[in-house]
Amino acid sequence: MQLTLLEMVQDILSELESDEVNAITDTTEAQQVAKIIRATYFSMFSRANLPEHHKIFNLTASGSASQPVLMTRPSNVGAIDWIKYNTSDDAALDPTYREIDIVSIEDFVKEMHDLNLTETTVDSMTVNSQTFYYRNDVAPTKCAIFQEDNIIFDSFDLAEETTLQASKTFCQGLIMPTFTMSDSFVPDIDENQFPLLLNEATARAFVSLKQMPNQKAEQEARRQWVSLQKNKHMKPMSDFEKLPYFGRR
Repeated sequence: MQLTLLEMVQDILSELESDEVNAITDTTEAQQVAKIIRATYFSMFSRANLPEHHKIFNLTASGSASQPVLMTRPSNVGAIDWIKYNTSDDAALDPTYREIDIVSIEDFVKEMHDLNLTETTVDSMTVNSQTFYYRNDVAPTKCAIFQEDNIIFDSFDLAEETTLQASKTFCQGLIMPTFTMSDSFVPDIDENQFPLLLNEATARAFVSLKQMPNQKAEQEARRQWVSLQKNKHMKPMSDFEKLPYFGRR
């Protein structure tokens, strides 16, 4: 059964033997419990790393001819699994998505410094006071993540585009959830994961607000974690996941 934020706050306050509330803003303690639930939710989300939270997205293009091989990770993407780029001459009618190798910044820089800036097929750009070289005559094959959100590619084809384009990217990664501090907010998790969230938050609330453990909540949370980790890969694949890989290499 799904629970609203208010319902979870009320349940935890009852366990704490605290005053009843009709809204999470009724008492300071209710607001504290709501914040504990929010912190628990994000912690649980990161720890669980459920397959259904890894979704398709596009990178954000620089949109600047002075930074043609710079793209950025959207703010709601916590981690990137893979990146593909449409390298077709006719990108709309005959897409050819090729996987981009994500390499370490050290390896990327080593290869970059082998480029000769005096050649017409090599250019440079500045990102956060750092200079990067790139080829301007071929589609990208490699990239590196620089300063967490910046993604630097090794090349782009100036004959086809003035910068790398967001619409040509095809990526998968961990999409971070949202959490609204409102009575009616329902966390975006499966119904069978609500007991885990509630027990984890209850255990945290007892330690934080009463400076004492709640053995029952902790034991239930441990049991539910075991069940979640055991079953998280047993969920049937989505229709999208069943599609064959159609990109040419």
